[in-house]
Amino acid sequence: MDDAGGSRYVLRCCRRNPSRDRIRFQLDFQDHLRCRGIPAAEVVVTETGDRYVVTDAASLWVLFRFVEGNAYRYGNRAQLENAARCLSDIHGAAADFTAAPVEDDTIPDLRRWWNTLTRDLPLALVDGLPSGWLHADFHGQNIVFAGDRVRGVFDFDVVHRGWRLEDIAYAMFCFCREDRASTVIRADASRAFLEPFGLTGLERKALPRFVVATQARTSSRYRVREREGADPAQVLRTHVARMRALSASLA
Repeated sequence: MDDAGGSRYVLRCCRRNPSRDRIRFQLDFQDHLRCRGIPAAEVVVTETGDRYVVTDAASLWVLFRFVEGNAYRYGNRAQLENAARCLSDIHGAAADFTAAPVEDDTIPDLRRWWNTLTRDLPLALVDGLPSGWLHADFHGQNIVFAGDRVRGVFDFDVVHRGWRLEDIAYAMFCFCREDRASTVIRADASRAFLEPFGLTGLERKALPRFVVATQARTSSRYRVREREGADPAQVLRTHVARMRALSASLA
């Protein structure tokens, strides 16, 4: 959207999760990051000071200032390294965010699934991994670049607390593949991506399992895809095939 002065905006309908408490929480988290230098999009408040508008029970709208930028280019090492630093900066900036989590059944619960998804690394051991606030959907379509620098970070729909390795493993998979359709993670790219995080020995050991486990989705996420017109059974088959391919290649 453009206004009379030429300023550009994005009007987003929060259809996936129209819960007011959850949206307030997400916007609080996003504003917290902006105040600490993370390039999250600015929320435009209404004349009454609200950050969203509700038109009916299933339609909640938020207006953001448009962030100019370009999509991630697979194989661009400088963009990959800047994306990794941005995610590391998000973890640091979120460390003093003190709001109580507001979660729903679309949020992945890796801890609950762990013993089902991964049998050779006990949950009691994994519970010792560093934890914190996670973006949880950090990939090349949720950020834009100006040249090689991250210009904007978007889509905080599944922000939650968890093992930081969840964020790192999923983002590494997204940025270090040969292309968006691939399940092949390039070793040289993954080494460069992991550099800013200073992984512990246990995190390095657990990383391959996390790359696979973070592909799992909740049943509610499949219902969302169904409402958007996708065949949930086919989406599930795609995710299972990806997990099997990753398990084989990472072994």
